[in-house]
Amino acid sequence: MYPTLARMILDYAPFESVEDVLNMPGLSDRQKEVLRSNFDNFTVSDPSEVFTEGGDRFNNGIYR
Repeated sequence: MYPTLARMILDYAPFESVEDVLNMPGLSDRQKEVLRSNFDNFTVSDPSEVFTEGGDRFNNGIYR
């Protein structure tokens, strides 16, 4: 899944349900198959402000 699908999941998150990852635009049938086979490894929860504060959705590696 890394890096292409993982990046897509980050770009289109948050999701309401695990199955919503299948609605990401541009997924191939093979990518959908990979996602479905990993549903048991996924979880969905409300995003915490600590992770989205200031518009940052992931750690960009820039530290002050």
